[in-house]
Amino acid sequence: MRKTNRKKSTRAILGILLLFIAGLSGSYIYQTARTSDQRSVQITQELSKICRCESVKMDIYSKGVFGEKGYFVLEECDYDNFSDEAERVNRLLSVNIRGYKEIDRLELAFKNEQEVKTVIVKNGVIQQSKNDRS
Repeated sequence: MRKTNRKKSTRAILGILLLFIAGLSGSYIYQTARTSDQRSVQITQELSKICRCESVKMDIYSKGVFGEKGYFVLEECDYDNFSDEAERVNRLLSVNIRGYKEIDRLELAFKNEQEVKTVIVKNGVIQQSKNDRS
C-alpha cells in the first residue's frame, strides 16, 4: 500500500512539473511571437515614415530558433545616392527601433522598374549592398 501511494505522489509531482514547464514554454513562445510581430510592424511604419517611397511592404519576418530575420520591399523610392540612403535608413532604424541591433538579418530591397538594389544588415551593421538587375 505504501509503494502505491509513493507512485501516485511521484506521478502527481511529475504531472504538475510537466504542466509548469509546458506553461513556461507556451508563455515564452507567445512573448517571442508577439515581440517579433510588434517589431515587424514598427519597422514597416518607420520605413514608411523615413523613406520617400511609393510603398513599403514586409515580405517576410520571423523569429525562431535560427534567429530573427526580416525582408522588406521598398518600391519606387526617391534618393540621390543608394549607399548614402542605405546608411541613412540603417542609422534611423537603429535609433528609432528598440532592439534593432538584435535582428540577426534584415534585407531591404529598393525596387524600381529597372532594378532591385538590396541592403543586407546583420545586427544593425550593413554587411552588403548589391545591385540585382530585374
